[in-house]
Amino acid sequence: MEYSNIEILKEIAYKYYPRGISSISNHSLYAQSSENKFLLETIKSNVLKAKINSLIYRLEKELKLGKVMDFTLFEWVDRCYNLQCLISDKNKVKQIFCINISVITNYYTCYVLEVREKNDNFISGFPKRDITLSSNISFPSNVKEVEKLIEESLSYDKIPLENLNYSFQDINFQDFEMGKFTLFNAFFLNNYYTQF
Repeated sequence: MEYSNIEILKEIAYKYYPRGISSISNHSLYAQSSENKFLLETIKSNVLKAKINSLIYRLEKELKLGKVMDFTLFEWVDRCYNLQCLISDKNKVKQIFCINISVITNYYTCYVLEVREKNDNFISGFPKRDITLSSNISFPSNVKEVEKLIEESLSYDKIPLENLNYSFQDINFQDFEMGKFTLFNAFFLNNYYTQF
Protein backbone atom coordinates (compact mmCIF):
# COMPACT_ATOMS: atom_id res chain seq x y z
CA MET A 1 0.00 0.00 0.00
CA GLU A 2 1.37 3.43 -0.88
CA TYR A 3 1.35 6.10 1.77
CA SER A 4 1.42 9.73 0.72
CA ASN A 5 0.28 12.07 3.51
CA ILE A 6 3.24 14.45 3.36
CA GLU A 7 2.38 16.26 6.62
CA ILE A 8 2.54 13.05 8.64
CA LEU A 9 5.78 12.06 6.92
CA LYS A 10 7.27 15.47 7.79
CA GLU A 11 6.31 15.08 11.47
CA ILE A 12 8.06 11.72 11.57
CA ALA A 13 11.22 13.27 10.10
CA TYR A 14 11.16 16.05 12.70
CA LYS A 15 11.66 13.42 15.42
CA TYR A 16 15.13 12.65 14.04
CA TYR A 17 16.42 15.96 12.69
CA PRO A 18 16.50 19.21 14.72
CA ARG A 19 14.60 22.11 13.19
CA GLY A 20 16.52 25.28 12.43
CA ILE A 21 19.98 23.97 13.41
CA SER A 22 22.46 23.57 10.58
CA SER A 23 24.66 20.49 10.78
CA ILE A 24 27.18 22.42 8.68
CA SER A 25 27.49 25.79 10.42
CA ASN A 26 26.56 24.67 13.94
CA HIS A 27 27.83 21.10 14.08
CA SER A 28 28.36 20.81 17.84
CA LEU A 29 24.86 22.06 18.70
CA TYR A 30 23.41 19.77 16.02
CA ALA A 31 25.36 16.76 17.31
CA GLN A 32 24.11 17.36 20.88
CA SER A 33 20.46 17.76 19.89
CA SER A 34 18.00 15.22 21.22
CA GLU A 35 16.79 14.55 17.66
CA ASN A 36 20.27 13.66 16.38
CA LYS A 37 20.93 11.44 19.39
CA PHE A 38 17.57 9.72 18.82
CA LEU A 39 18.44 9.14 15.14
CA LEU A 40 21.82 7.58 15.93
CA GLU A 41 20.40 5.41 18.70
CA THR A 42 17.52 4.23 16.49
CA ILE A 43 19.94 3.23 13.72
CA LYS A 44 22.27 1.50 16.17
CA SER A 45 19.50 -0.46 17.87
CA ASN A 46 17.52 -1.54 14.79
CA VAL A 47 16.20 -5.07 15.12
CA LEU A 48 15.30 -5.86 11.52
CA LYS A 49 18.36 -7.95 10.53
CA ALA A 50 16.70 -11.37 10.90
CA LYS A 51 13.60 -10.20 9.02
CA ILE A 52 15.78 -8.67 6.28
CA ASN A 53 17.74 -11.93 5.89
CA SER A 54 14.46 -13.84 5.59
CA LEU A 55 13.16 -11.29 3.07
CA ILE A 56 16.32 -11.62 0.95
CA TYR A 57 15.94 -15.40 0.97
CA ARG A 58 12.30 -15.16 -0.12
CA LEU A 59 13.09 -12.59 -2.84
CA GLU A 60 15.76 -14.90 -4.26
CA LYS A 61 13.97 -18.25 -3.88
CA GLU A 62 10.25 -17.50 -4.12
CA LEU A 63 10.28 -14.56 -6.52
CA LYS A 64 13.44 -15.64 -8.36
CA LEU A 65 15.05 -12.19 -8.39
CA GLY A 66 18.54 -13.59 -8.65
CA LYS A 67 21.26 -12.60 -6.19
CA VAL A 68 20.03 -9.83 -3.85
CA MET A 69 22.93 -7.91 -2.30
CA ASP A 70 22.80 -5.94 0.95
CA PHE A 71 24.83 -2.74 0.40
CA THR A 72 23.76 -1.14 3.69
CA LEU A 73 26.33 1.16 5.31
CA PHE A 74 25.14 1.85 8.85
CA GLU A 75 28.67 3.05 9.68
CA TRP A 76 27.96 5.90 7.21
CA VAL A 77 24.64 6.50 9.00
CA ASP A 78 22.41 5.01 6.32
CA ARG A 79 18.82 5.19 7.54
CA CYS A 80 17.75 2.05 5.69
CA TYR A 81 18.66 -1.37 4.48
CA ASN A 82 19.86 -0.93 0.90
CA LEU A 83 19.07 -4.13 -1.01
CA GLN A 84 19.99 -4.34 -4.69
CA CYS A 85 19.69 -6.78 -7.55
CA LEU A 86 21.37 -6.44 -10.95
CA ILE A 87 18.63 -6.83 -13.55
CA SER A 88 20.48 -5.88 -16.74
CA ASP A 89 24.10 -5.42 -17.82
CA LYS A 90 24.23 -4.63 -21.54
CA ASN A 91 26.26 -2.27 -23.71
CA LYS A 92 28.04 -0.69 -20.73
CA VAL A 93 24.70 0.15 -19.08
CA LYS A 94 23.71 -1.55 -15.84
CA GLN A 95 20.19 -1.45 -14.43
CA ILE A 96 19.90 -2.19 -10.73
CA PHE A 97 16.63 -2.81 -8.91
CA CYS A 98 16.86 -1.21 -5.44
CA ILE A 99 14.79 -1.76 -2.32
CA ASN A 100 15.33 0.68 0.56
CA ILE A 101 13.75 -0.35 3.88
CA SER A 102 13.90 2.36 6.54
CA VAL A 103 15.11 1.53 10.05
CA ILE A 104 13.75 4.77 11.53
CA THR A 105 10.15 4.38 10.37
CA ASN A 106 7.92 1.72 8.81
CA TYR A 107 8.31 2.77 5.18
CA TYR A 108 10.16 1.49 2.13
CA THR A 109 10.73 2.48 -1.47
CA CYS A 110 11.70 0.64 -4.67
CA TYR A 111 13.34 2.09 -7.77
CA VAL A 112 15.75 1.31 -10.60
CA LEU A 113 19.21 2.84 -10.88
CA GLU A 114 20.94 3.13 -14.22
CA VAL A 115 24.74 3.20 -14.30
CA ARG A 116 26.65 3.99 -17.49
CA GLU A 117 30.25 2.90 -17.84
CA LYS A 118 32.91 4.68 -19.83
CA ASN A 119 35.91 2.86 -21.20
CA ASP A 120 38.03 0.84 -18.77
CA ASN A 121 35.09 0.20 -16.41
CA PHE A 122 34.97 3.76 -15.04
CA ILE A 123 31.48 4.95 -14.16
CA SER A 124 30.22 7.99 -16.03
CA GLY A 125 28.78 10.27 -13.33
CA PHE A 126 26.50 9.19 -10.49
CA PRO A 127 23.86 6.47 -10.82
CA LYS A 128 20.58 7.92 -12.05
CA ARG A 129 17.16 6.85 -10.82
CA ASP A 130 15.11 5.74 -13.82
CA ILE A 131 11.50 6.68 -13.02
CA THR A 132 10.07 5.02 -16.16
CA LEU A 133 11.73 1.69 -15.46
CA SER A 134 10.88 1.85 -11.76
CA SER A 135 7.17 1.64 -12.49
CA ASN A 136 7.24 -0.61 -15.56
CA ILE A 137 9.90 -3.14 -14.64
CA SER A 138 9.17 -6.77 -15.36
CA PHE A 139 11.68 -9.48 -14.56
CA PRO A 140 11.10 -12.93 -13.05
CA SER A 141 8.77 -11.26 -10.58
CA ASN A 142 7.20 -7.90 -11.18
CA VAL A 143 7.47 -4.98 -8.79
CA LYS A 144 3.96 -5.50 -7.40
CA GLU A 145 4.92 -9.01 -6.21
CA VAL A 146 8.07 -7.63 -4.56
CA GLU A 147 6.07 -4.87 -2.86
CA LYS A 148 3.46 -7.35 -1.66
CA LEU A 149 6.17 -9.58 -0.15
CA ILE A 150 7.80 -6.61 1.64
CA GLU A 151 4.48 -5.40 3.01
CA GLU A 152 3.47 -8.88 4.20
CA SER A 153 6.89 -9.66 5.71
CA LEU A 154 7.53 -6.35 7.47
CA SER A 155 4.14 -4.59 7.76
CA TYR A 156 5.69 -1.58 6.00
CA ASP A 157 4.06 0.92 3.63
CA LYS A 158 5.55 2.22 0.41
CA ILE A 159 6.29 5.92 -0.02
CA PRO A 160 5.43 6.93 -3.60
CA LEU A 161 8.43 7.99 -5.68
CA GLU A 162 6.96 11.45 -6.29
CA ASN A 163 7.02 12.21 -2.53
CA LEU A 164 10.68 11.29 -2.12
CA ASN A 165 11.85 14.58 -3.65
CA TYR A 166 9.99 16.75 -1.12
CA SER A 167 12.62 19.22 0.23
CA PHE A 168 12.63 20.31 3.87
CA GLN A 169 13.37 23.99 4.41
CA ASP A 170 14.11 23.77 8.14
CA ILE A 171 16.13 20.59 8.68
CA ASN A 172 19.30 19.12 7.25
CA PHE A 173 21.87 16.39 7.91
CA GLN A 174 25.62 15.96 7.51
CA ASP A 175 26.71 18.04 4.48
CA PHE A 176 23.24 18.91 3.16
CA GLU A 177 22.41 22.60 3.05
CA MET A 178 19.06 23.75 4.40
CA GLY A 179 16.45 23.41 1.64
CA LYS A 180 18.30 20.57 -0.12
CA PHE A 181 17.49 17.74 2.30
CA THR A 182 14.69 15.55 0.91
CA LEU A 183 12.30 12.98 2.30
CA PHE A 184 14.43 10.32 0.57
CA ASN A 185 17.47 11.61 2.45
CA ALA A 186 15.59 11.74 5.77
CA PHE A 187 14.24 8.18 5.70
CA PHE A 188 16.73 6.34 3.50
CA LEU A 189 20.09 7.48 2.07
CA ASN A 190 22.20 10.55 1.39
CA ASN A 191 22.45 9.65 -2.31
CA TYR A 192 21.45 6.97 -4.75
CA TYR A 193 24.41 4.61 -4.91
CA THR A 194 25.36 1.08 -5.87
CA GLN A 195 28.40 -1.15 -5.62
CA PHE A 196 27.57 -3.04 -8.82
